[in-house]
Amino acid sequence: MKKELIYTHFPYCIKHLGKHNYIVLNRDYKPLGTTDWIDDYTTHPSVRKIRLTQKQAKQLSYKGSDDVECIYFFDETPNVLTNKKALSDYLNRLGLLAKLICDDKK
Repeated sequence: MKKELIYTHFPYCIKHLGKHNYIVLNRDYKPLGTTDWIDDYTTHPSVRKIRLTQKQAKQLSYKGSDDVECIYFFDETPNVLTNKKALSDYLNRLGLLAKLICDDKK
């Protein structure tokens, strides 16, 4: 099945795994760039320790939610690829995501 890269290689959400550990997932809820289903995110090599505040979560969330458990970067309605404002907002959130400090120690 063919898909746009935004669905496989771009962040859709960041999921909290406990103890400040997070994983960035694509639209299929798989680690970025992967196609295989992952049963246990906690063992994936892309997991990073990130100290994420509710204020940062609110800025990253397309809904403006301060929930740090799972932060969604875009909504598909309207489609982020066909709506200029939605795409611009998404890219701004990615800029904020890129500035977060992470530690590869789990």
